[in-house]
Amino acid sequence: MQQKKLDRVVVGCDFGSTTAKAVCLSPDKELLFSCYALSKGNPSRTPEVCSASCVRPSATGEILALGITGYGKDLLKGILGADCGVVETIAHASAGLHYFPDADCICDVGGVDVKIMI
Repeated sequence: MQQKKLDRVVVGCDFGSTTAKAVCLSPDKELLFSCYALSKGNPSRTPEVCSASCVRPSATGEILALGITGYGKDLLKGILGADCGVVETIAHASAGLHYFPDADCICDVGGVDVKIMI
């Protein structure tokens, strides 16, 4: 995805057991930039990789909020200075129902487990 000018952004990161994903959103929830990184057997390095790819380009602008979810959220919330850590099932259900209000089943297939929400 081509990077747009990042003046004011909201950053969301998912630090899973095998990958990390991050997005920069405009205050109007427009997707500005995203990144995806494999942990390559070292999940503690994925925040660094995603941070370099996604969070640092926004350093010239203002980060309005940083939210994290996933396997590493509790460890990384304080380290990254995140505004909130969100349980991944809540994040998936909220996003799923935002885009598909009539959904009655949401599946999360992760690196360690599978969760199904009905």
